[in-house]
Order: sequence, then structure tokens, then C-alpha cells
Amino acid sequence: MKLLITGLPSDTTADRVKSGMEKLGPVTHVEIVDKGNGSSWAIVEMPITDDQAFRITRQVTDIWHDGKFVNITIMNH
Repeated sequence: MKLLITGLPSDTTADRVKSGMEKLGPVTHVEIVDKGNGSSWAIVEMPITDDQAFRITRQVTDIWHDGKFVNITIMNH
């Protein structure tokens, strides 16, 4: 399952995202996409079920972190 995380600070690292997301489930890959305007996106691959992905999006979406709202969207399943 691929999840898109938006609202991350521009200095976010793949290791930092992986560490945070591993609290919610296993992570196989993290890719950071720098938007160049002070924020970044992360694409996180997790070997999880649809139900687990929906639970994660409900838990994390609209969390205020480092001065921004973090949102997670399911990219594919």
C-alpha cells in the first residue's frame, strides 16, 4: 500500500518519516519529494491491508505538527 503524506517540513528526512510511520505499522520504503516552498511530501510504502490504511489516515490526517497540518492519502491499494 502506498500512502502520500503532505504538510511535512522541508527538512524532513526519509529516516524521520520511517521512524514515525513504523509506530503505525511496518514500512518497506519512504521517498521524500521536496516541493521547494518550505514543505515536503513523503510517499510511504507499507505492507498493510485496506482497513489498516484507512485507520492510519483517520489517525494522522489533520494532525498539527511543526506548524503545519499533516495529511495522509491512500495512493493505491
